[in-house]
Amino acid sequence: MRKLLIVSVLGLVLPLAFSNPATAAEGTQSALTAVSGQGTGYVVIAATAAGGVNESPPALTAQVEVAIHGAAPTTTFTVQRMVAAAGSGCTNLSEPLVLGTITTSAGGAGALHFVRHAPGYVRGSQFDIVLQAIGADGTVLQSACMTVTVK
Repeated sequence: MRKLLIVSVLGLVLPLAFSNPATAAEGTQSALTAVSGQGTGYVVIAATAAGGVNESPPALTAQVEVAIHGAAPTTTFTVQRMVAAAGSGCTNLSEPLVLGTITTSAGGAGALHFVRHAPGYVRGSQFDIVLQAIGADGTVLQSACMTVTVK
């Protein structure tokens, strides 16, 4: 009976654990794939109007979610982003900007959620972006090229 209860609860909880929690525009969600090392995950960038619509100078506000699983246990990952001109296919990327860190659990999973507020972006403008999670063990997980539209 106890095993049946545990299996039932896991059946309800596991699909929620691996769903994308933020609502993002098409093209601003990406899998994280291993360039080196082990692990996978996803990135979701949801640009919002909050803080940027009537602000002077204009600004970008975005909810960002980065999740990692299947990585080495208790490994710290530095999350960084590089940007490029919209439509460039992420060529000529900027220098990396560190956004935060994730330390994986004993099971090799972890997540980071933050709000990015950056002045100087005009409403309706776009840019291309790539996110990376670089592990202390040498693992590099990278997103695909995504295009963000400032709301």
